[in-house]
Amino acid sequence: FKLYWQSMERDDQEQDCAICLQKYHHPAKLPCGHIFCFLCVKGIALLSKKCAICRTPIPADYFDHPVLLDNV
Repeated sequence: FKLYWQSMERDDQEQDCAICLQKYHHPAKLPCGHIFCFLCVKGIALLSKKCAICRTPIPADYFDHPVLLDNV
C-alpha cells in the first residue's frame, strides 16, 4: 500500500508547476523538455532567461512559437 500511495503522490506532483506550485494553467514545454504554466515561463524568461529546473537557456525566439500542451 505504501508504494501505491507514493506513486499516487508522485503523479499528483507531476501535474503541478514547479514555479507556482499550482496545477498547470496553459502548460508550456520548454526546449529542454520541462513543463511550466505559460505565464510562469514568461516570468522566468524575463527574469533569468533560463529554465527554472535545469538552467538551460530559453531561446530568444521561444515566444514566437511556444509549445503549448493540451493535456499534461
